[in-house]
Amino acid sequence: SRNSHQLEVFFVGQDQALWHRWSNDSGVNWSNAEPLGGKLISSPAAISINRNQLDVFYVGQNGHLFNKRRILQKWLDEEDLGGVLTSAPAILSCNSHQLEVFYRGEDQKLWHIWSDDSGATGVLLSP
Repeated sequence: SRNSHQLEVFFVGQDQALWHRWSNDSGVNWSNAEPLGGKLISSPAAISINRNQLDVFYVGQNGHLFNKRRILQKWLDEEDLGGVLTSAPAILSCNSHQLEVFYRGEDQKLWHIWSDDSGATGVLLSP
């Protein structure tokens, strides 16, 4: 969540698209579901690294890693980050400027991609 009172939920709809619901009062009342597009073949993973940015990662129909980002209140177009994934992505952030994404590649090895102020780079982690 982006603050102590807001909850955000992302899920795959029956249409295989990314959907979103949120609550501004700690889960007492929820918004209607909002379609965000895309065609997913994995569960989405979401993270907010600061109050103004929210990122959702998932595997698209082509097997690539995708990122859907919201800056302030505006959703940007999804971005195809490439790779060939055989698992849903897992994400974390160590600070308010860097995202870390881990996934299993088609070679069944652990891969890592990150984004910071200088761009994104992929690294194979397992031998």
